[in-house]
Amino acid sequence: MNDNWTFRGSYGKGFRAPDIKELFINFIDVNHIIVGNENLQAENSENIQLGLTYYRYHEGQEVTFGLKTFYNAIRDKIELFEYLDTPNGPIPVTDTVTNTYSYFNIDRFRTAGLSLRFGYDTENWRIRLGYNLTGQFNPGLNDNFKNDNRYAFNNEISVDARYRIPWIDVDLNAL
Repeated sequence: MNDNWTFRGSYGKGFRAPDIKELFINFIDVNHIIVGNENLQAENSENIQLGLTYYRYHEGQEVTFGLKTFYNAIRDKIELFEYLDTPNGPIPVTDTVTNTYSYFNIDRFRTAGLSLRFGYDTENWRIRLGYNLTGQFNPGLNDNFKNDNRYAFNNEISVDARYRIPWIDVDLNAL
C-alpha cells in the first residue's frame, strides 16, 4: 500500500487422505481401544486469510500493528472419537465413557477468527501485545447441536516484555 502499510491475502485448497493408522490399525492396551475405520473419506479444505500491517521506524523506535483474519472450511475432517456399537454400525459419541475409539469423518467443520498484534521496540526494550479470537463451528458432532449454527469462540491474550541490560549483555523477560 505504501512504505508503512502492507496488505496481504491468500487463498488455498487442501487435501488429506486418511493414513494407514486411521484406516486399518487396531491398538489395544489396558486404558483404551483404538480401532481403524476402513470407510474414512479424504479431507478437503479451503482457507482464506487477509492481513493488514502497519510498520514505522523513527529515531530508534519501531512500532508495528497487525490485524489478520482467517476462515477455514473442512469437509470430511478426520477426528478420533469414542464410539458406541449400534445395529447400524459404530456411531461417534461425546457424552459417554466407552474407552473405545475410532476415526470418523466430520461432515462440516469450520474455523474463523482474527488476530491483533502490537509491537514496540527500542534499543533496549521489546514489548509485544496480542489478542486472538478463534471460533469453531461443528454442527454434526452431536445430534443435539445439528441445527445450531453458532460458533464456539475462544479468546487469548498475550503479553511479552524484554529489557536488555547492555553493559552485561543480559535480557530480562516477562511473559
